[in-house]
Amino acid sequence: MYKNELKKEAEVINSVSINDNLREVLKSIFVQNLSPYDNREQHLLFSYQKVVSELPPTVLSSIRDFKCRADASPVLLIRNLPTDDDLPETPHDAKRSLRKKSFISESCLTGFSQLLGDVYGYVNEKKGELIHNVCPVQSQEAKNFVSESSIKILPFHVEYGYFDFRPDYLSLYCLRSDRDQHAATTIVYVRDLINNLSSKETEILRKPLFSFPYFEKINDEILWSRPCPILSGPISNADLVLHLPEPEMKPLTKEAEEVFKILKEKIVDSNIPSYSVRLEPGDLLFINNRRVAHGRSEFTPRYDGNDRWLQRVYVTKNLWDGRSEGQEDFRIVIGKKASDVENLNKELELMIEVPPK
Repeated sequence: MYKNELKKEAEVINSVSINDNLREVLKSIFVQNLSPYDNREQHLLFSYQKVVSELPPTVLSSIRDFKCRADASPVLLIRNLPTDDDLPETPHDAKRSLRKKSFISESCLTGFSQLLGDVYGYVNEKKGELIHNVCPVQSQEAKNFVSESSIKILPFHVEYGYFDFRPDYLSLYCLRSDRDQHAATTIVYVRDLINNLSSKETEILRKPLFSFPYFEKINDEILWSRPCPILSGPISNADLVLHLPEPEMKPLTKEAEEVFKILKEKIVDSNIPSYSVRLEPGDLLFINNRRVAHGRSEFTPRYDGNDRWLQRVYVTKNLWDGRSEGQEDFRIVIGKKASDVENLNKELELMIEVPPK
């Protein structure tokens, strides 16, 4: 990279490294933590308390700035965190590993993430699990828009952009990197997107002229979100929602379709810059899910028990806003119901016929 490219990448991805002494202190503490699967709230409280009490002001300040400052980098990488001894094989089905007897990685993931807000899950993903294992699965390697894919690029998207209640942050902890060091998390920043589009194009993206596909089908029918803009909020610090994997977002007017095509072409042709991070064991990546879209490069798994293994949690600044009727667990948010499909699709049909002003 040239110097100006390196400087720009540093503005998008801020990196902080934990010193070796603190890493060993955290490891000795977190090895005592209870299972987050069997003793969830005790685990969360323990990991949060220990992170707050042990982290130096410099690290706490970096995390606080990432959370609060509009001019802070939208991606924060924390390196050199402790890892579990005797790590079992990477789960072949991307489910919880019953052979993993210590919870150091989970403690790092949940403890640090709670400095940003509350960790939570969705009832329709991973059966409501709070901590997700992100690993290649042999039957899923070439599928579109699944985290278990590998040999196919995972295009840029924001997590749960089709829900009103989407994560403010996405946290990824690396237990094991792929052997060839090819897999990388990719990032595109909303400010770069705006800076490479005309004011007219940006204006169109700020109108509710787009719909997002849900990741699941109901009776073989795609469930689409209500019409919404791709960009919202102050233009100097805009919110972004984007979904390029198949099925893609649905532009609802001819004008929106033309601008969306321009946007995709500029991203694919690298006119809008993108950035990448190759995670190593002990790396924790925080992604601002409102300021960037993320994806993943392709890589080749070996299915020998030593494939890439990440753990993931979603974080919200305000868990209270996720509450809904029929919710049994305050940390597990209920998604759209099958009964909503017909009404949503009718709304979209009307939207396409009479676009919003």
